[in-house]
Amino acid sequence: MLGFAKLAEARTHARAGRRGDTHAALSAAEGYLEAIRLGAYDPAQLAYFGYGRLATDAVEIHRNLGNPTEAFRWSEKAAPMPASRFTRAVGICRAVLACTHLQRLDLDQGLPHAQESLAILQNLRSPRAHGYVSETVRALDAWRREASVAVFMHDARRRLFAA
Repeated sequence: MLGFAKLAEARTHARAGRRGDTHAALSAAEGYLEAIRLGAYDPAQLAYFGYGRLATDAVEIHRNLGNPTEAFRWSEKAAPMPASRFTRAVGICRAVLACTHLQRLDLDQGLPHAQESLAILQNLRSPRAHGYVSETVRALDAWRREASVAVFMHDARRRLFAA
């Protein structure tokens, strides 16, 4: 459980832009993960805290630090998850990847991830998930005059935020 707490701590530090604290917490989370011995001393409930989960969070952490190269490196290690079972997590991952591509000014890669995220998350009532879509909409603002971006932004606001 300490590893998962360190992962949450790393996400918090990254959002605040504290690089040193972020890297220390992420490294500690990885250390705790390496120490897990399922079946021997640690309960099976810790199985959810694997390298795939760590990698998924590390993508977001490095995106928040403005380091898309490192985010993409971690995304290659992230565990694939079926959207039918992990709807919110997959939708959030797509939104994070969209923003990461947009940090590199790559609209051609970013917009499809944003569209997929919206398609996955549109039927959820999750303020957290909708917050990630809001971040994506803000990241797309530089391209708001592009027709496809304008359509996406309108759809996102209509589907998620009109209440």
